[in-house]
Amino acid sequence: RQEWVSIADGKIQGWLALFSAGETLEARLLYHPDWPSVAAVMVEMAQCRPGPQRWLVPDYQPQVSQELRGLGWRETARYTMLINRVAVPVKCAGMAPVEARIG
Repeated sequence: RQEWVSIADGKIQGWLALFSAGETLEARLLYHPDWPSVAAVMVEMAQCRPGPQRWLVPDYQPQVSQELRGLGWRETARYTMLINRVAVPVKCAGMAPVEARIG
């Protein structure tokens, strides 16, 4: 597994992860909406790796799909992710006093 993070001015712009799955690399890329140009740079970085690749691209990251299509890639499958709550909503929110001791 290899991961890269693009950071500028202390803020994360993008994240690229490559996972080895046998002879195939699985790629995942997320970029901040304020920096869509990071997607092109990170796709280019991944393309420098030898061997076949499989990309998982969320719908809310359209720049990644555009970059891959521009390189001749095509969509082969679609997936739907269903999410269940892992926490219970609070029925009655409240506050509790807390004391801090220094020293």
